[in-house]
Amino acid sequence: MGARLVRSFIVVFAGCATALVLACAVLSYNGFCFKEKRFLSDRDYFASAVSEIIERNAQQLITQEPGGTLFRSVPVIKYAGAGDFHRKNPNCCKVVADDVANEVPPTSFDQRLFGYIAKFVVVTYVVNYLTAAGDQKSEKKTEYFAVTNCGHAWNGIS
Repeated sequence: MGARLVRSFIVVFAGCATALVLACAVLSYNGFCFKEKRFLSDRDYFASAVSEIIERNAQQLITQEPGGTLFRSVPVIKYAGAGDFHRKNPNCCKVVADDVANEVPPTSFDQRLFGYIAKFVVVTYVVNYLTAAGDQKSEKKTEYFAVTNCGHAWNGIS
């Protein structure tokens, strides 16, 4: 009777452990942030992407010209903060699915399972910068960010 009880305990314990691991995997795959014990909102994802942008001292601008593509690095005139960014760029941010119109590459199973990409955020905004002559210029730019389950934005399109 004792050996049978031990075997039953092992089976129940193994079943519970397997269920716990599967539950954690499903939560992670669906974007759950274990560090904060919650799912982040779209606003949280937007805040992460905007934070990446407003912390930069320079921007890479790409211009299509008749002779080819011109890449330039320009010193930016920084936004005062996230509030200033959103006031000057209303409706700047949106979440896009990784399989819609090939805007972003498909997310792999591992990237979702391990929380490397919970969402893709597209941010369209105005870059204010100084030319080499010191003149102030502005140019519209669109960037794509992959954002982790816990809200770290990164260039997931490389």
